[in-house]
Amino acid sequence: MAKKFLAALLLLLMAWPILAQQHPVKHFTTLDGLPNNGIRSLYFNSRGVLWIGTENGVSKMRNGDFLNFDESHGLAFNNCWAITEDSQGNMWFGSYGGGVSFFDGNRFKVFDVNNGLINNKVRKLAYRDGKIYVGTENGVSIIDEQTQEITNVLDSQLDHERSYVSAFLFLENRIFYTTYGAGTFEIKERKNGFASQKHNDQQLVYFSKVQDGEIFMADKGQVCSVSEADFLDKKLASQSFGQSVIWDLAKSNAGKHYAAAWGVFNKDGGLFEIRDGQMLDLSANFNIASKTILALAYDKLENVLYVGSNDEGLFKLYLDETIVYKSLSDQKVKAFAEINGQKAVLHEKGLSLSKKLRLHEVGLERFKKFQQDYISQNARLLPKHEDDFFELQFDLPAEDIEFYELHTNRDHYWINSNIGVFELNQNAEILTYVPVHAYHIGFTPGGKLIESNFYGGTRIYDDPGNMVYTYFPNSLPNNPAQIARIQSSTDATYLASVFHGLFYYKDGQFQSLQHSLQWEEAKLKRLHFAKNGQMVIASEFGEVFVAREEPSFHIVEKINKEVIQGNTVLFVESYGDQLIIATEKGLNFYKDGRVRFFDEEQGFTERIFTAAKVVGSELLVGTHKGYYKVALDRLLESKTYTFNLGLHRFDVNHQPYEKGGYKWFVFQQKQLDLDHDENTLTMEFSSHGHPYPGKLRYRYRLKPEGEWSPYQAESKITLPYLPVGDYKVQVEVQDLHSDTNCIHDLLAFTIHPPFYMTWWFTLFAGVWLVLIVYGVYRYRLRKVTQEEKKKAAIETRIAETKLEALRSQMNPHFIYNAMNSIQYYMLTNEVETASEFLQSFSGLIRNTLYFSSQQTIPLKEEIEFLENYISLENMRVENKITFLLNVEERINVRETQIPPLLLQPFIENVFVHAFDRHHPNPELQLTFRLTEEGNLLCVVKDNGQGIPLVQAPKLHESKGTFLVKERMDLMRGKVETPYYFNSVQGEGTTIQLILPSRFVVESAVREYVVSAEH
Repeated sequence: MAKKFLAALLLLLMAWPILAQQHPVKHFTTLDGLPNNGIRSLYFNSRGVLWIGTENGVSKMRNGDFLNFDESHGLAFNNCWAITEDSQGNMWFGSYGGGVSFFDGNRFKVFDVNNGLINNKVRKLAYRDGKIYVGTENGVSIIDEQTQEITNVLDSQLDHERSYVSAFLFLENRIFYTTYGAGTFEIKERKNGFASQKHNDQQLVYFSKVQDGEIFMADKGQVCSVSEADFLDKKLASQSFGQSVIWDLAKSNAGKHYAAAWGVFNKDGGLFEIRDGQMLDLSANFNIASKTILALAYDKLENVLYVGSNDEGLFKLYLDETIVYKSLSDQKVKAFAEINGQKAVLHEKGLSLSKKLRLHEVGLERFKKFQQDYISQNARLLPKHEDDFFELQFDLPAEDIEFYELHTNRDHYWINSNIGVFELNQNAEILTYVPVHAYHIGFTPGGKLIESNFYGGTRIYDDPGNMVYTYFPNSLPNNPAQIARIQSSTDATYLASVFHGLFYYKDGQFQSLQHSLQWEEAKLKRLHFAKNGQMVIASEFGEVFVAREEPSFHIVEKINKEVIQGNTVLFVESYGDQLIIATEKGLNFYKDGRVRFFDEEQGFTERIFTAAKVVGSELLVGTHKGYYKVALDRLLESKTYTFNLGLHRFDVNHQPYEKGGYKWFVFQQKQLDLDHDENTLTMEFSSHGHPYPGKLRYRYRLKPEGEWSPYQAESKITLPYLPVGDYKVQVEVQDLHSDTNCIHDLLAFTIHPPFYMTWWFTLFAGVWLVLIVYGVYRYRLRKVTQEEKKKAAIETRIAETKLEALRSQMNPHFIYNAMNSIQYYMLTNEVETASEFLQSFSGLIRNTLYFSSQQTIPLKEEIEFLENYISLENMRVENKITFLLNVEERINVRETQIPPLLLQPFIENVFVHAFDRHHPNPELQLTFRLTEEGNLLCVVKDNGQGIPLVQAPKLHESKGTFLVKERMDLMRGKVETPYYFNSVQGEGTTIQLILPSRFVVESAVREYVVSAEH
């Protein structure tokens, strides 16, 4: 008896992976948008929004997205421990350290000790009959919903470390609150306010809540309970059970009680179900590793439980039994099969068979041992690679066995693997071994095994155990090659090839549909026969074909890949008149051109599908870690959801529309009047009330009679440069979950024309235009005449000024002295000097003549001219005068322009008047630099004897100076003070000319020597 018990226990332990069942779970952390992974409170409000209180602010979760608020938005304090909602839908947040925050959908308002709150460390909030009850670290405050006046409960402040409020209880129009260590109290309304009265001495209450006529109280390490009647009779909670501290409770539609637990000092927390006076740990069922669960919130519409942990963020638990996940300890599922109600699961560690409570496991070692026994007894039957068999490694260890497929034939299971093909009965006994490495196998309608070598031919076995077969080489065009799937109908066997299309086997012969030109589709991957006799074929590129055999093979329907969600078809199954097409994105249920789509949003959180099989009314879907068990009838129930579309962002010309108001994050105006230039609009909207917003697709039109846009997953509409007119934006929503469509009015608006497009303005403008044209014509006629006269006078004066300037530049006295110098050098036999002097002098004369025809010349040429002139003058005085040239680096001397011969008269004055023969160190400086305004400053400076004051005005008003000033006045871009003269007797003379910035070009590189001495 003991042996039988141990055997049964061992069998149960071996089958435990199959029995391990989990509900789908979705996990959210800071990586998904949460402000912090430490969650203290959860609240699911009347608008279908989940509010999350964390240790770093409050977050609003809707449609899987998070919108976060903190102190910078007006929140009292970031550490949020409690949340509640009043009758108007306004939200209240209690912070541990900053008091209470009120949020009306637009802005926050803070209530703290500065405006009457009893304490800023808020632990609990509750709403009842127009009042917000605030439980703090030391006392209770009550805030009126309408007036928002704060009333503190008398005698509620006990000034004790254990007197903090742990919960509020509302029983028979009476209001109670529990404390951690000071007992339970009742709040009594008095004439002058509210007072606190001791109810009983219940101690160590971390949390309490009323559910189903019973009050649960979390004690230190256990849960106590008491009926409502006994509690009102002041009796203490005496029934205790459990092993951790409860911090929150939630009840599902099915009447189950879920508890959030954290052991404070022990690691015994997690998610529990309270059932029959026990705490059942559900953490493993939902794959929740956190031991610090502090908050719960239940969504009745979705049947979803939200679980908030203090260290790992938020968990979304799907409680519906429609989709259940069975974990196989991270074992990849390869295939499913079913015989007479017995389910078979082929996974990486072997084969699992289950029927009711009878469980069988066939592990890797059994397969390997059977292979080794066969090899030792049947060496003569072992195939050779030379005979066109795919290579098989007989010494491969058991842990390296890889299974490919699972088939059924005549109530037996057949498995092909990299060590051979195995036949098993329903008792998990291996009956036959075929020493063939085959990726794909199948069976003829008569039950014969078909094995295909991907790189060779195909064999049909009459006796697999004794290797008796008929070989069909792939060299013949009608014989199969590179097969990806084999399936049989009642009359024929079909083979799908990845490169050569579809083959079929009938009456002892193979036939290629591509070769016989019956169907030219070449690249096929999936093959399935539905119960209605239709054949479903999927191509490599995501297209699905529905075909029939009778009267001959023909395609009934082609399902384009645009209809299917996803790009790669992983498997094809069928249930009734529905086709089940799995892709990398999820499950598509196709019928009559319509698709219903299911993915992680509905519970398929493990989305890498590896296999599938419809068994009765269940769909088994394999993954890398286990498999889903889907109740198809419940999944495909016809459901219609009532929901709204809310405009949560509206931009005009890429800027938020400031004239419209938002309430609870939804744009409130339904009709707008916009100006003609307010014609580029952006609308972002979201669904409110639909449990699966990710399954919604949208298209829009601008007018009721207009055309629809293509469907899109993005809930955003961009309308650039709209013409004037009336618009009514409608959005049609396609629900891929329920396969329904509905139309919503989003926004109506009018773009008004500009005033100049109105009829009255057109008439008025036409009359004025005629008058203006006539007036302009007469005015221009007079103006042109005057302009021509003025232009002629200016041009005449410019020419005269240029000639006078040219004559004044080259003083005849200088020419006479230059000629005398040349004669002197000739008489003293200084021929080379005379030649050099004459060459420089002739170049100077040529440049003077050339410059006289130019309005401007490059600064570089002007500098070279002045250097030549100074050199000649200096030679006459035996090079006594030191010449210094300074050009600022920023000036591009090649591109910067300057009027020609502008500075020569001032330099000539230096040589004529500045120095006498006794001057010890005569020096001339010529400087070019930029001013702060970008103008060009030209400075001629000497250290000569200066000009006496009585002579300075006369020289300052000389003919040469007058001509320079007049030339500068005629330039465009005239500067405010273009000319500056300063002379100090005994110190020298400085002359500055400022040329406007239009002449200047700055240089990125050094163009000229900044400082040079001559």
